[in-house]
Amino acid sequence: METVKDYAIFMLDPEGRVASWNAGAERIKGYNAEEILGRHFSCFFLPKDVEAGKPGRELEAAAAQGRAEDEGWRVRKDGSYFWANVVLAAMRDEAGTLVAFAKVTRDLTEQRRAAEVLRAGEEYARRIVDAAYDAFVAIDQDGVINEWNRHAEDMFGWSREEAIGQPLADTIIPAQHRDAHRRGLKHFLATGEGPVLNRVIEITAVRRSGVEFPVELTISPLTVGRKYVFTAFLRDITQRKEAEDKLKRYTADLEAANAELDTFAYSVSHDLRAPLRSIDGFSQAVLEDYAGKLDAAGQQYLQRVRASSQQMATLIDDLLKLSRVTRAEMRREPVDLSGIAQSIAADLQRSDPQRQVEFVIASGLEISGDLRLFRLVLENLLGNAWKYTAKHPRARIEFGVTQHDARLAYYVRDDGAGFDMTYADKLFVAFQRLHAPGEFEGTGVGLATVRRIISRHGGRVWAEGAVERGATFYFTV
Repeated sequence: METVKDYAIFMLDPEGRVASWNAGAERIKGYNAEEILGRHFSCFFLPKDVEAGKPGRELEAAAAQGRAEDEGWRVRKDGSYFWANVVLAAMRDEAGTLVAFAKVTRDLTEQRRAAEVLRAGEEYARRIVDAAYDAFVAIDQDGVINEWNRHAEDMFGWSREEAIGQPLADTIIPAQHRDAHRRGLKHFLATGEGPVLNRVIEITAVRRSGVEFPVELTISPLTVGRKYVFTAFLRDITQRKEAEDKLKRYTADLEAANAELDTFAYSVSHDLRAPLRSIDGFSQAVLEDYAGKLDAAGQQYLQRVRASSQQMATLIDDLLKLSRVTRAEMRREPVDLSGIAQSIAADLQRSDPQRQVEFVIASGLEISGDLRLFRLVLENLLGNAWKYTAKHPRARIEFGVTQHDARLAYYVRDDGAGFDMTYADKLFVAFQRLHAPGEFEGTGVGLATVRRIISRHGGRVWAEGAVERGATFYFTV
């Protein structure tokens, strides 16, 4: 609570010399009565103000108007500055003659500093809000805009000066939603409940031009004094909505294409297999029933017909498998790669027990992925290693793991036919083969299937090799 000691109250003679001095004046200005009485009050002013004649103008204004008030910097005895509120009143006798001036000074330095801090804080907050990626809008509880940042200007087309003081409903809310906005505001003020508050919602807003567009909105109520202020961040999501609509169309097109692919796969599986089986079956019947009537060339032709029809059937199987890999739903679970590799190696050795192949399979290799698809990966990679080492009397096939670019890379390595690295980019393309069909059997679809599976698991697959020095196939997950 302020007292008289909080005020410097003293008298000046008509020329501006100090004629009286109170305790408050001594505390604020630092002079005791003996030091200041009789001195001109210009000693309280900054040198530049004295030079500009400010003390004399204050006396003249008070004498002419009866009272003069000023706020500004003043000087204490020790030379320090303080921010003062000064009231100077002229005192006259009954004849109207000026006899003295009464002066009251208040030290407002702390209040000024607090106000400066507050203004700096407000300016800092405003700069942060202006730097925000989103539009920022604040309204009072009457729905009137009292804050509007730079992004709001860009988004809606209203300048800050134009927007502040305007009802929110009349600026950015489409006409068809304005009544609902007003009802929602009224309901919150009455009940404290607002279903759209403190969460992210999507609504439609309108630009100054009248164009409506979708926005993402987060609005929060704040209490300032006894009143509410509502702050909102808005983001233009026009591009996102367009992208979502485009994605929906692409998804619909993809679903239609998948349906057509399913129909095609069914046709391939049933309609093409039947004639192939007929070709193979009748060719075999001719060879068995009419072998005596055919010369060696005729029998060889029929054998080639059978081989081609069987190869076509295998190609159909591989194509259907590749199609299923692309479209099948994935189910992630722990996958024991080492166990799968051991099982496949055992099956391969049983298929041709005469071969001398050493399998070296690292233990404990586990990942998270689709078990069925990763079995298909290892069947293809280990099967290829088995196939391309067939011409070597002794072979070694290894399955293990290494580090590559700070990630685990699993690999299948063999010492078989290998390949020319010049053509490495063709390895994982369907129907591309680096060896002649008569040299090694196959359709050229297996590695394409591997690449699609690994890609669906977020990894990559690549290979290294040299002709007759083996090959290594790597994959990451």
